[in-house]
Amino acid sequence: MMKYLSFYRNLMKDDPVYFAVGLLPCERLWGWLAENLNTPPTTAYYFGKVENMGGHPEKHYRALLNKYLNTPKKVGKANAVFCAQMQNEHDFFFSS
Repeated sequence: MMKYLSFYRNLMKDDPVYFAVGLLPCERLWGWLAENLNTPPTTAYYFGKVENMGGHPEKHYRALLNKYLNTPKKVGKANAVFCAQMQNEHDFFFSS
């Protein structure tokens, strides 16, 4: 959890667009979980599942990222942030 949170904290010290990039793996994960987990309506998690079903986070991020990630260097850094945060998502859920 400390690694997960410190990664976000460090992203906030940089260009704000990288914070948005860092949020994208979480957004994508929740949508994937909603579509792929068998969650019956009788569980406490069902509301969250329904809220995240059919989501397409790329629609909300695409214009922002295309506008501000306009050089190969920025795109490269964004890819590194995305991959690192995807690993952080994995590690966070794996540890719980």
